[in-house]
Amino acid sequence: MPRVLHLAAPFLLLAAPALAEAPRVVADIAPVQALVARVMEGSGATSALIVPIGASPHGFALRPSQAAAIEAAGIVVTVGAGLTPWLDDPLGTLAPDARRLTLTEVAGVTLLEARDTVLLGGGAPEDGGHAHEEGHGHEEGHGHEEGHDHDKEHGHGHDEGHGHGHDEGHGHDKEHGHAEGHDHKGHEHEGHDHGGHDHGPTDPHAWLDPQNARLWTDAIAQVLAEADPAQAALYLANAEAARAEIAAAEAEAAAILAPVAGRPYAVFHDAYQYFEARFAIAPV
Repeated sequence: MPRVLHLAAPFLLLAAPALAEAPRVVADIAPVQALVARVMEGSGATSALIVPIGASPHGFALRPSQAAAIEAAGIVVTVGAGLTPWLDDPLGTLAPDARRLTLTEVAGVTLLEARDTVLLGGGAPEDGGHAHEEGHGHEEGHGHEEGHDHDKEHGHGHDEGHGHGHDEGHGHDKEHGHAEGHDHKGHEHEGHDHGGHDHGPTDPHAWLDPQNARLWTDAIAQVLAEADPAQAALYLANAEAARAEIAAAEAEAAAILAPVAGRPYAVFHDAYQYFEARFAIAPV
């Protein structure tokens, strides 16, 4: 009998169901990768970042290593074409079969109209600094605070374990390519002046509303659970923990900003209106 089992072993191995490989995920910007990393924590799955910290997401040329990461990905998570209009073609060529999660298309997300703004020299926003809601189910109000300090937050830095977009020692201007030889004054604008970037009718910086990012955390967990059912419970539990962490960060930010609610502040690039709308602050 042992001899029979020995001879049959190769066939038994072939008949056994293959172990599912942990999904490979690529994310467009660091705050999104931070959310992905938090949901995947402890799973053995890996994530890669397309736009490196310090580079502008609005215009970027892929390096071979980044193209290879996209090609190997089973899941691609992005904010949307409004933030990275150049990315659709490479994704279609390099990862045509990868599952794509576009976060600005998640049901219930709050989206705000892009503002016609001239900051620091041309006057205040035409709409007086007030954000517009587009009716994308914002009453559901799920989202995520990606940082305790907003300027650090929008620097696209992140803590791999917490999905809060923590500071990596650089600011928003550098992140948007203003310190990378990116002459934003030379870009053509179609529709509005947004610090050198035409995002179209919708402001794509939607992760700066903590309720949006909380909702995105759930969407990321669902995609991962479907791709890797064996670890679905882990992904869902991580998302639940992340939502609690985000809520705590949002409460902390609200407490810090309460004394200056309604007080205008100076900003060089009009990219913060989701944060402004959530915490009642306004740019000039």
